[in-house]
Amino acid sequence: VDVVRKVRTALGPDVPIVQTIFSPLTMAAKLAGGAVDDAFVADDDLATRVLAGLADDVIAFGRACLEAGADGLYFASQLANSTIPAATYNRLGVPHDLRVLEALRTDSWLLILHLHGPEPRFDLADRYPVDVVSWEDRETPPSMADARRRTDRVLMAGLSRGELFTDGSADDVAAQVRDALAQTDGRGVIVAPGCVLPTAASPQLLDAILAAARSAEVKGA
Repeated sequence: VDVVRKVRTALGPDVPIVQTIFSPLTMAAKLAGGAVDDAFVADDDLATRVLAGLADDVIAFGRACLEAGADGLYFASQLANSTIPAATYNRLGVPHDLRVLEALRTDSWLLILHLHGPEPRFDLADRYPVDVVSWEDRETPPSMADARRRTDRVLMAGLSRGELFTDGSADDVAAQVRDALAQTDGRGVIVAPGCVLPTAASPQLLDAILAAARSAEVKGA
């Protein structure tokens, strides 16, 4: 929270700041070593108590970041995908996700839903009160073209998140930018990596994203 405050002071009032928060079920998995086990999933009373407490923490942290100067939140779920049954996520994930998002919606200029991992639960994009949906489209379905047909939410994807930004070239980056814009007709899209960038990402390649997008704009994409 203190870092958010310092970044806001350094950047001034006009640069948007979006802080990452994690879904309660994702937090539970992280605390348990990376996954929720069968015993936790099967014990409704335990799971409900744990997830309710974690939801309280996520809400408190999100509010503190917004009060410190963040404009919006990047809500990451790392389990809303094929790694656990949809019925399990509907029972344990969705109610607590909604509680967090609804609590933070009013004070957030922007809410981004990040669906991490293989075969993400893309139906959640329209079920959750968010503005943007993010996922690793270069690694897993849906493609950006399919996603555009499935939701009217703003799409945030289009670029590989790993070696492209450490070993790729400006031409490689530009090709992915053009492809993302072509798949969506340049409508309702934020061209971005599917998840976090490697810390060794080349600043020149990051600049190439903006250059390629501006070039596509000029050409009418």
